[in-house]
Amino acid sequence: MSTEITAGNKNAVERTFEAISGHDLDALDDVMDEEMTFSDPLTEIEGLDGYKGLMRGRLSALPDTDVEFHEMVAEDDVVVVHFTYGGTHEGEYMGIEPTGNEVEGTAVMIDRLEDGKIVERTEEFDTLSWFQQLGVDPSALGNAD
Repeated sequence: MSTEITAGNKNAVERTFEAISGHDLDALDDVMDEEMTFSDPLTEIEGLDGYKGLMRGRLSALPDTDVEFHEMVAEDDVVVVHFTYGGTHEGEYMGIEPTGNEVEGTAVMIDRLEDGKIVERTEEFDTLSWFQQLGVDPSALGNAD
């Protein structure tokens, strides 16, 4: 795969982070496929509309969400990002009422792209630490989405 395509894929992934951090979820239409899939330790979603809904909920819970990239690696149609994210828990999140707690976590995201658009996004993060920072026992949450 050409260097130009790899750079374009990295740019598409960066643009998703910019759109989410800027609360401009409509900008995701340009870089994510309408039929994309998303999964993390808590969620599985099919379709861009579902992903936007998830991001709206996260941004409502952490309106001051901040992201810091540590490393981005791309090869062929895959882009992997290691990043830190955090914010202030000011809105309901997975049934957890706002705590006002500052939360921070690290994550690894793996995106697969086709024709310059993300078709598959997988995120791995330390859910135990996340919920501990919110002062919640994750086992008490059940299977909440």
